[in-house]
Amino acid sequence: MEQKAPEIIFTLLIGAGLLSTLCVLKFSGAQLRQEFRKIAMFLASIVAVGATLGSLYFSEMRGFLPCDWCWYQRIAMYPLAVILPMATFRRDRRIIPYALVLSAVGAGISIYHYQL
Repeated sequence: MEQKAPEIIFTLLIGAGLLSTLCVLKFSGAQLRQEFRKIAMFLASIVAVGATLGSLYFSEMRGFLPCDWCWYQRIAMYPLAVILPMATFRRDRRIIPYALVLSAVGAGISIYHYQL
């Protein structure tokens, strides 16, 4: 039987992170939202690095060969794993528009890829 624990754990962590983020933004008071904004860049860095490491794990360790559309998504994601942690470390919020553009492009490719 094939080992699927890393895939399940990775998926559950992503789901829990998205759900908790939405709950904080929707149901919290202004003070909590303000505190969340202070760590948003750090959280985005964790997501970008985690997604990069996850995609490399699946392709290099598990042997899943990415299709062309997967590579296009990775092209939009991999730079985020470099620039977001650097911007977080330097406390440079000017990177946000560039990160949003890369994220939007990657999300658009992902939506198109998913509907294929």
